[in-house]
Amino acid sequence: MLALAETLLFFVALVHGTAMLIQMNYWDWLMRVTGAPRIIRERAPLRRLLGSQGLHNGFIAAGLLWGIFNSDPDLGLQVQFFFGGFVAILGLYNGLNAQSNAPLTLQFLPAFLAIVLIILA
Repeated sequence: MLALAETLLFFVALVHGTAMLIQMNYWDWLMRVTGAPRIIRERAPLRRLLGSQGLHNGFIAAGLLWGIFNSDPDLGLQVQFFFGGFVAILGLYNGLNAQSNAPLTLQFLPAFLAIVLIILA
């Protein structure tokens, strides 16, 4: 059960790591590719806000990976539980307030299932 929990949390870490890369480095490219209006692409305050949000996603991904690859199994489980709970709350909040179900399926569901598996183990 712990292996499945770690696999789910690794998936969540990949999602947050990818979001970090896009928000901090590739946002301008993504806006050009998707054809976003020029006024949105050139807004400096939005760009800084997304950079900050990308940094937060990076910290979440780093915390999840720290818990998964920690050499101390007890500390690793505690870190996984903490960051998994953090992502579950984040995904639930974003899922209830977003216009799509992506936060519920990419964040909340895998993190919540991983927490349940950690508790049951």
